[in-house]
Amino acid sequence: MKIMDYDDLMPLVSVSSYLTVFNEFLNHWDNVNKSLPEPLVTMEGGLAVGQELQAELEKRLADVHQARWNFNWERLGVLYGRAVLRRELEQFNLMVRGYWEGTPWEELLTPLPEVDVSLERFLKPCRRAVMLWEELEGQPLPAGAPSPLKVGGTVTRAEFAAKVEALRLAGLAVEAADFALALARSRRNVVMKKVRAMLMSYTKALPGRVKAGSSLLDAMPRLWPLPGHTPDAVEASGEWLAVPGLARLTWTASAEAELDFYHVRSCVGEDYKKEDEHVVTKIPADGERQWESSEGFTQPGAAMSYRIYVVLKTGNEKGSKTVTVTRG
Repeated sequence: MKIMDYDDLMPLVSVSSYLTVFNEFLNHWDNVNKSLPEPLVTMEGGLAVGQELQAELEKRLADVHQARWNFNWERLGVLYGRAVLRRELEQFNLMVRGYWEGTPWEELLTPLPEVDVSLERFLKPCRRAVMLWEELEGQPLPAGAPSPLKVGGTVTRAEFAAKVEALRLAGLAVEAADFALALARSRRNVVMKKVRAMLMSYTKALPGRVKAGSSLLDAMPRLWPLPGHTPDAVEASGEWLAVPGLARLTWTASAEAELDFYHVRSCVGEDYKKEDEHVVTKIPADGERQWESSEGFTQPGAAMSYRIYVVLKTGNEKGSKTVTVTRG
């Protein structure tokens, strides 16, 4: 197992710090066991149990990250489907008004749904359009009307109806992905509780197993930030650069004398949740306050949300306001 330097350790302050802190403790535990005649064992088990728990934690964190990807992918599909159907429904209404003005058919047209209504409310006028479309195809066509009836000269009733059904199914896929994300979070949280319990037991068991004043006590990683103030947040901004196809983040400098480094953390999609944030990079205190990435921007409309964290040498930290970048 890797022996690491304990001069710059990260306390347990957020979900995103759990794996790093646990790894630090496991490295320290390995060093402790090498110095003792008998390995240190906590109430939750020994180092081998901790290593198994570390692997499970890593998997559960990755599962949540992947579940967010899946959820936002399905959500993007719904947003795209809504846009297509709304545009074609508008064209259908224009066609009916153009050739069936003053007829009962025109009175059956429904207003375009707002883009932010529930999916069921969005789909209802689309289904009514399919029924009206079928009714019109059974009537003699007025002079000049296209035969067969096609929206925009290309989309048939069957194709429009298929898109309506596809959007309904896409909505169900979003619900399933949302449930899968909630389940992934729950499984992760259970493992995190086990990790927390093991770490707390380790800090209590160690002083009774090594000599007073041992360097191993001084080198033990911190579970919590040292006493001190919370830093002020920096001002962050972001933009999408069509060329070369990257998101660029920039932020103001922190005036904190105890500044250790900056963290760039992200969440897939527009909805930033601290419990799901993912550390993407660490910027030195004197490093360039700019970061670029194409990760997550798989197609037009894809979005990533970010926060820039000021992290002090005490372990106390503060995140910026959320910055969301959307691919154009």
